[in-house]
Amino acid sequence: MAKDETVKSEMISDSDFETGEKQNLMPAVKFNNEIAQSEIMREVNKLPELESNLFFLSVAQLYQEHNHIVKFDSSQIKDVLNYQKHVTNKYWLNKLTKGFERLLSIKQKITRKNIQTGRESTTVVNLFRTATVYHDDLSVEIQVSPEFEYLFNDISNWTRFSLYKYVDIHSVYSKRLFVNLKQYRVVGHRTYGIEEFKEALSIPKSYKPGNIQQKVLDVVSEEMASVFFDFKITKNYLKGVRGRKLGGYTFSWRPEKNSQREIYANVEIQKTWALYSIRSSNYLSTKQKFRAIDRLRGQRLGTTEKNYKRHHPTTYFLEPEDENREKRSVFVRGSLEAIKHYKATELRTLIELYEDMNENGLLYTGDIEDLTIMEYRLLMMKIKSVQKKPENAEKINNNDGTLTSEILDFNNLGQKDLSEARLKAICKEAVKQQFGRKRRKIDHRLLEDKEEFWDDNKQ
Repeated sequence: MAKDETVKSEMISDSDFETGEKQNLMPAVKFNNEIAQSEIMREVNKLPELESNLFFLSVAQLYQEHNHIVKFDSSQIKDVLNYQKHVTNKYWLNKLTKGFERLLSIKQKITRKNIQTGRESTTVVNLFRTATVYHDDLSVEIQVSPEFEYLFNDISNWTRFSLYKYVDIHSVYSKRLFVNLKQYRVVGHRTYGIEEFKEALSIPKSYKPGNIQQKVLDVVSEEMASVFFDFKITKNYLKGVRGRKLGGYTFSWRPEKNSQREIYANVEIQKTWALYSIRSSNYLSTKQKFRAIDRLRGQRLGTTEKNYKRHHPTTYFLEPEDENREKRSVFVRGSLEAIKHYKATELRTLIELYEDMNENGLLYTGDIEDLTIMEYRLLMMKIKSVQKKPENAEKINNNDGTLTSEILDFNNLGQKDLSEARLKAICKEAVKQQFGRKRRKIDHRLLEDKEEFWDDNKQ
C-alpha cells in the first residue's frame, strides 16, 4: 500500500505542465471546425444536459492555453451553468466528479502511416488528459491531451458562440443544432438532407418526418428564436418524384456581421437580447413566442401566456410579477440598482438595445421609464469622467450614438445646469422624442395618430 502511495505522489510532483488559474470563467466558446464533423462531437451528443454544458464550459477555458493545466473555481460553474438546486458540497463534489469522468471518456481514433516503414496504425486517444476536482475548495483542473491541442489553439477555421446562450438552451436537439449552425453564423442559412440532418443531430434513424416535426422541429423553432434573429425552418421537397416527399430542411436567420459582438460577460444583457430576438421574430405565432420565452426561462410552458392574460403587460419583456418586483418591471427592474455596478460599456450596450426598440415604438411604460433611468446613469458617468479629465470631452462626444451624446455638449459643462432634476428631465424628454422615430419615417404619420406610439394620456 505504501508503495502505491509513493507512486501516486511521484506522478503528481513530477508533472512538467504549467498551471494557469482562471480568475473569471471565459464566456466565449471557440474551437476548430473539425470538431463538429468528428467522433468527438458524436460522443458529446450522447451527454446529458449538465455534462454537455460542462464540456463546452471546459472548452471555453482551454482556448489558447495549449496543453497547460487550467484551473478554475467550481462556485463559478454553478453561476455560469445556472445550476439552481440547493445542494451540499458533498453532493456537488460527487456531481462534478461524475460529470468530468464522463468528459474523460470522450475519445477519437487517430490513424497514422509511418513514412519509413509504410505501416499504418490506429491509436485511440482521449480528448482530455486529466480532470481534477479538489475536495476542500471544489476547484477544478482540466487539461487537453497534446494530440488535440490544435483544436483549441491558433485556429484558422473556427466555430464561436456564447457559453451562456448554449446553457440557456435545454433541448438536446436544439443544443446540437445550435453548435452546427454557429459555423454558418455570417452566412445566415444551412440546408440539410433528411439523412444528413439525422446524422448531425444524432436523431434515431427510425424517426419519420412526423416524429422529427413533433419531437425536434417544434421545439427547435422556439428555442432557436432566442439565439438567431428571424429564425426560420423551411421544408424542402424532392423534385421529379411522384407524390410530395420530404428531402430535407433549410434553416435560415438574419446573418451576423463578422464584427458583430454577440458574447457578453453580463448575463442580463444577453438575456435581454434573447427576449428581444423572440419578441421580434417574424416566423413565430404569438403562442409560440410565449412558449419560446418559457423555454428560455426554464419555466413551465404556458406561464408567460398566463401572466400576459392576467394583466396587460407594462413591459415589452413580459417579466412575471412577484411581490418583490414593481409592476412596471423590465428585465432587471426588481434589481435595477444593479446598473450602478455596470461598466460604461455594459450600460451603453444595454441602452443601445433599448434605444433601437424605442425608435421602433416597441417599448411599454415601464421599459420607457427604465430607459430614462439608464440614460441618466450613463450621462452621470460621462459627466464625472469629463470633470475628472476635461480632455475626455471630445472622446465622449464622438464615442457613441446614444441619446446621452446628444443631450449635452461635454466641452461646455461648466455653463450648464447639472442638477439632478434638470438632467433627469432632459433624459425623459430625449427618450420621449426618440420614441417611434424610425417608424414615423416609414409612414410619415404624425406621432399623435399612432395609437401604438407615445400617448401621454395613455401612459
